[in-house]
Amino acid sequence: MRFVTCFRTVLLGSLLCHLAAPADAQDNVRAFALQEQLTPFAELVQRTLGGQYDRFRDTLDELVAQEIQQRSFTGELGFSFSGDEAGTYSGVGPGNDTLFRLRTTAEASRGTYPARVSFLADVNAQIRNNVVDQDVSRFRISYDYQQTDYTGYFAYVERQTDNFMSIASRYEVGAGVSFGISLFPRRVDERGARALSHLTSGGPSSFPCAVHRLRQTFHAGSTVGPRGCSDIPAGPLAVASGPRPVIEVFDQMQAVVPHLRRALRAQESWLFLSLGLGVFTELENAIMETRVSEFVPEAFEPKLEPSPVVEGPVVPLTELPQHVRELPRRSVQLPGMYRYRLLLWPTLRVRPLSSVSINFIPSFKLPINEPRRFNDGVLAYRMDWYVRIDWRLRQDADGGERVKLFVKFDYYKNMGPPEISDDLIAAAALEHLVYHRTSASKKHRIASFGVAVKLGA
Repeated sequence: MRFVTCFRTVLLGSLLCHLAAPADAQDNVRAFALQEQLTPFAELVQRTLGGQYDRFRDTLDELVAQEIQQRSFTGELGFSFSGDEAGTYSGVGPGNDTLFRLRTTAEASRGTYPARVSFLADVNAQIRNNVVDQDVSRFRISYDYQQTDYTGYFAYVERQTDNFMSIASRYEVGAGVSFGISLFPRRVDERGARALSHLTSGGPSSFPCAVHRLRQTFHAGSTVGPRGCSDIPAGPLAVASGPRPVIEVFDQMQAVVPHLRRALRAQESWLFLSLGLGVFTELENAIMETRVSEFVPEAFEPKLEPSPVVEGPVVPLTELPQHVRELPRRSVQLPGMYRYRLLLWPTLRVRPLSSVSINFIPSFKLPINEPRRFNDGVLAYRMDWYVRIDWRLRQDADGGERVKLFVKFDYYKNMGPPEISDDLIAAAALEHLVYHRTSASKKHRIASFGVAVKLGA
């Protein structure tokens, strides 16, 4: 009970930190503030930038759109349902058999770069005759922060259940570092492509240099510009006094340019590769269904029959009473398992078309502490694979893609599955019960096809 209370506190604190962190990070995205501050001085801005004005304005508009996306929550809701009924009438009752399958997936996220918080809920239930006999669920809250173009770190909290693998509940709390790269730009969004080119270009014509030139115009001689821009003079257009944009909007804009560049590059890339390395703690509770037999100690006492030839009891072996009988199968609560694991988390994302995306996210979870091996000597590692293919069907009035079809394949492998241990067998024997040695399934595959609807911005 003390551990559960502590875990709930840690979970709540992590959730609050995760929700608050992106808000603080995204406060530095000030594209809208810069645009708002420059609007009253449009004529001076145009004279300062000259032939670069139109390109600067288009890029700033795209960055404002990125800011809106960063500050908004986006979500997705997908579901599927099937039902079977057999019998003389509709409903649950004697002589009738019903089977319903329900799968619901909900995802929500906020932010992209540098910080992103996301939530996933995946529930797969099977209800037979009004009784839930199979339950597979996954709830995950994660926080990702991109430190540089190629490195970042992450933290997550996850809860799983899987009746097929005898997992009543499994909790994971972990953190680590990530290394990723976006490759092969598709150039499907001309506006985004032009903005990305402006952000990544060098020399006085780049977007950072344009911001620096405007800063020098309104606040002359106050800073050294980015590389290649320090030789840009303020010129005769500098404002000596009177209203002007506050100096903070220029500095904040320069600070977030790398993050916005990463966001645009990720959106424009055809291929994304990453590798996450981390550690996590695992708390596993399992309930094992097993065969149970019962024996009566008195049944081992032989029947005493007098013998006319030899005095004393005679025990015919063929007449020993039946001393073991089969009982209904029983669900046995196994002791909780707590361990540390090493996490290897590669990710592959491919967008061959603007309407098609493929995500392949395997994870390898290696034991750090005991028990490192299963009873057959095999390394007690776990492996979770998530494969999803999305096909976007239609766009809304703003050009956003709201409805899509998806194919999803989940694969779970546990080389150290729950099992009825010798200690449980010995404890049951004290109660005149025989637990049959049973191990849970090592593999579980789930395939689904459904429709998802995008929510939010």
